[in-house]
Amino acid sequence: MAISIFNEVLSKLPQFNPKDFERIEINYPNDEFQLEAELFESGEVIPLPRDNEFDPESQSVNEEEMGATEGGIRAAGIEILAFYKSYRHINKPPFRGEWGIFYINRGIQHITQMLSLEFPGASNLREITLNFLWNHEIFHAKFDVGVLGFEAFSKKHLYLPQQLAFRRSKSHQPEEALANASAWKYVKSIDPNMSSSRSAHTIGLPGISDFFFQFMKNQPAAYSRFDENLFELKSETAAGIFNGQRSKFARSNDLAPWIGLHPSGSCSRSNIPEHLVVGISYTKLISPARFIPNVKEIRETPKFLSDVLPGHQSYWEKTKSKLIKSSCLPGLDFKYFEPPDIWSARVNDNFRAHFSPISIAQGIWEALSYGNHKKMGHG
Repeated sequence: MAISIFNEVLSKLPQFNPKDFERIEINYPNDEFQLEAELFESGEVIPLPRDNEFDPESQSVNEEEMGATEGGIRAAGIEILAFYKSYRHINKPPFRGEWGIFYINRGIQHITQMLSLEFPGASNLREITLNFLWNHEIFHAKFDVGVLGFEAFSKKHLYLPQQLAFRRSKSHQPEEALANASAWKYVKSIDPNMSSSRSAHTIGLPGISDFFFQFMKNQPAAYSRFDENLFELKSETAAGIFNGQRSKFARSNDLAPWIGLHPSGSCSRSNIPEHLVVGISYTKLISPARFIPNVKEIRETPKFLSDVLPGHQSYWEKTKSKLIKSSCLPGLDFKYFEPPDIWSARVNDNFRAHFSPISIAQGIWEALSYGNHKKMGHG
């Protein structure tokens, strides 16, 4: 059904010429990291296995690959794990002749690994990961198909100028906030602490929404705005695509309700193709400067030990244990903080710890200071 709508509407639109939109205006910052889907051309596209728990590749992944993947997510958002390619681009790279949702298998492995560390012994983790990514990417498909109706009425392109405008500011598109909001709605529905749905009782895990909340908050720009007011995000998106006003403060309240609306049945799993990309290694795609380094050992300085408040020792020990388990776990928010070599980790909602590497190669770190966000310079 989706293909027939694309063919019917696109055949009636004039040929899109990017040169006609060279002066298109946008008031969002440029991305620090430019992600191009063409990066994934080095991989091989295969049909998505029907068994959601089947992994066609080995899961023995080293810590450097985990650090590269996590660094890529924090720089580029979910689109480094999966992406939606419009039918409009079916004859363009990556993967000419194909369109729909493309899951990067290494990205799926990364999330399932993090989930297995956070929820030892849990099952259905690959299925949960695929559903989470699908709920993000399917919003992009709904947005795409929904815009076709306005293009048919106006006899002009709306979707492609929007993409062109955000070509250097992809992570700032409010559409990404709405896509992550769609994924956030899914994970809340499978958390028994937040939902009594059937899925919450069959494949859900208590606390899984906390895991994904932090996972998405660690992503850049609009990706991390998923928990903002939904109507405001739709209004901001509508202002850009319909009125050409692309700014975080632009609004089109009258058209906001139309964002994401699409013909019933046009964006089901049977209508939007799903593919799996295998053979990808993020260590070959992401600069080592963005890798999240591993932590094997932490040596507390006397100052650090004196900083830890009475009653906080258990918080610190839990954080220390998680860092050694994997520095990529979302709740830790382990990140480079300030020069020359200070790194920071989240202990709880109000406190953080700072570190300096003794040997990054060996994963040996020194814990330097401990305190609340304001004391530690985090605002």
